[in-house]
Amino acid sequence: MSGNLTALFAQLSSLPTHLSALLDYRALSLFVNLFAAIKPSLLWYQSLDRHAPPLPTMGPPTMLSNNLQEFFAAALGIPRNHFPRLWSALGEWLWYSCPPCPELSGEVLEAFRLHGAHRKIAAFNLYPPHRTCIHPACNYVTGSLAGTPRILGLPRSVSAVYFTREHGPIPAMSHSLKCDHCNSRYYSNYFTDAVTQTRTYYRGIPAAILLTPHVIIETSLCYRFTWSTVCAWVSFTNNARIYNLEHSDARERFPEAFRSIQPDLSPSLLSDLFFLFALLRDRDEEGLCLVHSSHGEQSDRLDALLQDRTLRWAGPGRENWDHVCNKCRLQKDVSGSRYAIRAVVVDGITIGRPCCNVHDCQNPLPTQRSRFCETHRDLKMICAVVGCNQHASPNKQTCPEPSHRALEDPNGRSALFILRRRLERLQTSSLEDEGTGVSEELTEYDENGECPSKSEEGNTKPRARFGRRRTHNEQLVVATCGVILGRATMFGSEGIDGVMQFLKNMFPLLLPQVIFFDNACSLKKHVIALKEKHFDNCIMPVDAFHAKTKHKESDNFCNQHCNAAQWPELFNGDKWIFNSSAAEMTNAWLGGFQAMVREMRAARYDFFLDEVIKWRNRLTIEELSRVGADPKLLN
Repeated sequence: MSGNLTALFAQLSSLPTHLSALLDYRALSLFVNLFAAIKPSLLWYQSLDRHAPPLPTMGPPTMLSNNLQEFFAAALGIPRNHFPRLWSALGEWLWYSCPPCPELSGEVLEAFRLHGAHRKIAAFNLYPPHRTCIHPACNYVTGSLAGTPRILGLPRSVSAVYFTREHGPIPAMSHSLKCDHCNSRYYSNYFTDAVTQTRTYYRGIPAAILLTPHVIIETSLCYRFTWSTVCAWVSFTNNARIYNLEHSDARERFPEAFRSIQPDLSPSLLSDLFFLFALLRDRDEEGLCLVHSSHGEQSDRLDALLQDRTLRWAGPGRENWDHVCNKCRLQKDVSGSRYAIRAVVVDGITIGRPCCNVHDCQNPLPTQRSRFCETHRDLKMICAVVGCNQHASPNKQTCPEPSHRALEDPNGRSALFILRRRLERLQTSSLEDEGTGVSEELTEYDENGECPSKSEEGNTKPRARFGRRRTHNEQLVVATCGVILGRATMFGSEGIDGVMQFLKNMFPLLLPQVIFFDNACSLKKHVIALKEKHFDNCIMPVDAFHAKTKHKESDNFCNQHCNAAQWPELFNGDKWIFNSSAAEMTNAWLGGFQAMVREMRAARYDFFLDEVIKWRNRLTIEELSRVGADPKLLN
């Protein structure tokens, strides 16, 4: 580089004195860094010429475009008419000695903001990585030119905002090319197929994610958002707020020329980003390309892929489903034979998402605000009062029965109406008792000074379900080391038969030898009644906490079949070998996501929970390796 610098200063000495005097060290350094940022654009536009030489042999342009000349002159603070002489002297040195990797100092970014934005010149430019069509049906030209790659053309550039981790939102340009044969258009992350209306992403994880045509997000920032959500329960809304607050100055200084694009991150953008980025990582780990529909709304395009992975991960398909380690499996040698005891804990946690109002119906809702699925949509014409089968009145959710209609009256159900009615009752009671000496407090409170909790209508007051039903709980199977082996959504209740079917689906060939469950005695009764042979080789003790606090000492069946103390393999002296509270500890972590997922659609809800569980498992297994627990997979 010292030789190159010597050549640079030799070139500077050939400039007129009045021009070289304008280029002090700061201006020269700025010129180098600005050119480093512009050079990829020059190379890209030169490559659009079908007769241009290969990129490594391209030489510097004889002269830059008028737009670029004006930009450099303004940024360097020199007269516009002096720039051609400056380029003639320094252009060749810059071209061959300056790598296309700018140092994005504040001074460089400020120069682009002040002098580049209104000229559509940006520090960041995203280009398609391919110059020839790679569509399987259009890979080569036919006829006499068979075997020649089809060159892409028809360039198009659009303004964008690039959300960076260090510098905040920055103006950027997103460039694309098109194949004039199959009409596929190539972007920085993917190409679109005009015939099938699909979007095919290139292999690998790109340096920046093109989320929408005008929104680009730095990949390192994508990882930060993901880890914040997984490890600290930071919602999409709070991630967006934190980022916008961190970079409030960059948002305020965002150039007016790009103001048609908001330089603010929104929760909806981060929601779409979370799922897209997770799918990209999944496909990259599998060595595949991500392909999804390019038709419809941005938030709906990924649903089919999200559902597909959820189905693939049901039961044995889940990552780390067959995990074992020294904390969840005990190996013993008895009479020369070696046997292993694998222990898991089953438990449920109430989180819930909107679902069909029909008990145990698992069909998806047509919209998030719907009360019934498509199969049961006619039920919305029936009175919403539980147990009533009469048709609802037009534009109402209840039938004409007065007591039912009163439940639907928004005034009668509002908190303000109820509080006003109580106040009026109190005032009336006070006036009636003025001359009797009866205390106000005794007319409104019981003898203990407590506000009565029972309604004046008694216990037979009709109940109505005007809103949406929610799924009952998420059932988990957790290894006693803390690794989550399986998850299933219980729609109507945490029914014993549902838990039994969940375990059979989770372990279709062989159940773990020990299954801790807080309601194990009911599950054991159910298994015995059905003569279910699948559970013959496992024991089902109640976990220590619930056995001590929730199960009666007088329950002989529970003591006979589910008392953990009767199996010496489960304890060593006075200490338990397995942590039967692992699921309770896991529930405390998973419950932190309740506010985030309660309004998600089914496809996103299931995928989100599986994704955060996947990363928690990886972190748990990493910790198990660190402490010498020897984590491994059975198969």
